[in-house]
Amino acid sequence: MASDDCGLEIDNPGDSIESLSKEVEKLKARLEEERQKLNDVALYTVAERLDPLPPLNIKPRRVLKGHQGKVLCSDWSLDKRHIVSSSQVNCAVKQVMEY
Repeated sequence: MASDDCGLEIDNPGDSIESLSKEVEKLKARLEEERQKLNDVALYTVAERLDPLPPLNIKPRRVLKGHQGKVLCSDWSLDKRHIVSSSQVNCAVKQVMEY
């Protein structure tokens, strides 16, 4: 009788590998059944069913200046009058928006 690291006693290691393989297959089948119950599908499968978007007609309204490198992040203030942005050169810029 052999013993593995978990403290389980194994009579024949070949039998345990075979039984574990069978258990793995049973678990895979059970997992697939649960996925079918939930109608769980991969994201790319859902995306294939969607209609493509029409070309976007985006026009810039205002160009904000102040950064030397690429802008990584920006966010509006709570009063929606200021924008704070950060760039690759570790710089933060606050822009005041006039309406």
